[in-house]
Amino acid sequence: MMHCALPGFETETVRADDIILTPLLRRLRESAVTRRSRLIDLKQQYTTVIVTHTLRQAKRLADYVIYMYMGEVIEAGTAKEVFSNPKHERTKQYLEGLF
Repeated sequence: MMHCALPGFETETVRADDIILTPLLRRLRESAVTRRSRLIDLKQQYTTVIVTHTLRQAKRLADYVIYMYMGEVIEAGTAKEVFSNPKHERTKQYLEGLF
């Protein structure tokens, strides 16, 4: 279960299966245009936080990226900015696959 709660906002609890599995099953039947349309609709209605180690996924989905190492924020910015022109050496090394 995931629960989103912010002071002053209505909260909602959502089962992870409903978010992950159901769309995956539907994806087999939907066209790329339909999937993109659904994603755009969801992005307009919800804020989503995704934690991933998969750079390809982050590049494809993120509008904003925070790169962390050992619990410390190393770099933050728009996905385009961080992936195409990282400012910190540690971020550059990670993006180049050096560690």
